[in-house]
Amino acid sequence: MKRPPRAASARLFDRRVLTMGVIQGTIALILLSIVFLISNMRGTEPDATRATVFVTMVLLSIVLIFADRSWSRSGFANLRIPNPALWWISSGALACLLAILTVPFLRRLFLFAQLSLIDIATCAVTAGGALLLFEVSKTLYRRYDESAFDARMPIVDSLLTRAGGADRAT
Repeated sequence: MKRPPRAASARLFDRRVLTMGVIQGTIALILLSIVFLISNMRGTEPDATRATVFVTMVLLSIVLIFADRSWSRSGFANLRIPNPALWWISSGALACLLAILTVPFLRRLFLFAQLSLIDIATCAVTAGGALLLFEVSKTLYRRYDESAFDARMPIVDSLLTRAGGADRAT
């Protein structure tokens, strides 16, 4: 750890964190909606559509963890920095996902159908595309100075104000 800890008086969720959360959440929602629509347009049965969207959602969550490890380095650069807890959590999530998709009892419990190779590829390509979009959003965000970017996001100010007041000093 090379940087000092956050000041005790500093907000846990500042404007930057909320803005990036809204941007990344919107990207994830749009991608999940596209996966859902594509699956429906292909005439996939509802249980397979449900499973495809669920798998994509879990993969997007893992991708977000990798992308948001650092705001100054890319998710790809972060892979070289050891973090055993990250690998244990990611491996555990993927193992649970694999169990849900392959063990018949668990698959029935979640009302999922067995996924085709096209469905699995759709999930993987969407997660890979999401990582690229998240990295692009971080890069674009870093290019703007905070005051210029905040001026384009008045909704963040209104949310902070409703949640107890925005700290204008930061």
